[in-house]
Amino acid sequence: MANTAEVIANRQLTAILFMMRTTVVISFVPLLTTGDAAQDAWVAGLIAGLLLTLVAWGVAGLAARYPRLTVVDYSRLLLGRFLGTIVSLVISWHFLLIAATDIRIYAELMRVAFMPNTPIWFTIVAMAFLATLGAWFGIEPIGRAADAFLPIFVAFVALTLLGAAPSFNLHNLQPALARGLRPVLSSVWTPLGIGLQWVSVGMLFPLLIPENRRVHSVVLAAVLSSVVLAIVAAVLVGVLGANLGSKSLFPFLKMARSVRPTRTIERIEILGTVAWGLGLFAGGSTMVYCGSRALSQILRIAEYRKIVPIFGVLVALYSVYAHKDAFQLVRFFRPPGFPLLIALTAGVPYALMWASHIARHLLRRLAGRGGK
Repeated sequence: MANTAEVIANRQLTAILFMMRTTVVISFVPLLTTGDAAQDAWVAGLIAGLLLTLVAWGVAGLAARYPRLTVVDYSRLLLGRFLGTIVSLVISWHFLLIAATDIRIYAELMRVAFMPNTPIWFTIVAMAFLATLGAWFGIEPIGRAADAFLPIFVAFVALTLLGAAPSFNLHNLQPALARGLRPVLSSVWTPLGIGLQWVSVGMLFPLLIPENRRVHSVVLAAVLSSVVLAIVAAVLVGVLGANLGSKSLFPFLKMARSVRPTRTIERIEILGTVAWGLGLFAGGSTMVYCGSRALSQILRIAEYRKIVPIFGVLVALYSVYAHKDAFQLVRFFRPPGFPLLIALTAGVPYALMWASHIARHLLRRLAGRGGK
């Protein structure tokens, strides 16, 4: 079971989840770069948001039925010790995959935007160290940091979008849905897969207060982040056009660099980059914390901080060596590969646990009727 000495507020969980997803999806905008939605990318964002809300409810809803247990605990309860341990190990690897990939995206962004001559491993090690340090101090400081970062994060993203508003061309968004829904749906699966970062709530639910707002906090983060994603996609297409936006490595960065709100204000891409850094710290620290705590429970190590440095090193190594360059990283996110990978590491484990939970519930009801 989780260490109940540590607690975070529901609003802090909402802030962490919101920044965690928004940071990744606006950095390389998978609605444009991994599908064929083109000018209808904002529609794909809304559809992905609807599906993500259902997924968020499913992940949080299962955790809410075992409010004092972590996902490691109730996976063993539902699936048995052997299969539950396998599922827990898969979910722990999922945490490592998310943390390492998010850090690599930010490192590639920094190399493209500001530090082309700096070795990418240096940026990765620095960000992995900060995430590990945050996890070492615990979830309470991470939650307080998310509370402090959220207004800055939202303000910087909003200012970047407002700075691009004078260059917005509504004609770039037309004609709407001219090719039907199939191209739109091709851009839905990668953003939806990215949303399964929220498997982390399975480790955090026992630490949340108050208990009666837990599921609401997760669903709210899904709705808000999806709205931001759709707005960003619409503004990007309106400024860059669907063709240029889909061919850009980092469309949001390209948009920010291409606009000049006034004669004296330029280079507004620094605002978005700072926002991404804040979001990455909150999200990366949470992933390292959840992964370390999950492994400590699996290995029956009472103090999770003994695992944190090892997990941090694994995150840094995977981030450095998993992808050759930024182009291979973008290809990694394209369907069907990435959605299938996430379905195996997060979707299948939760489907098995939900099936077991429903079966146990039905059997108890049948046993109760038989007794009567």
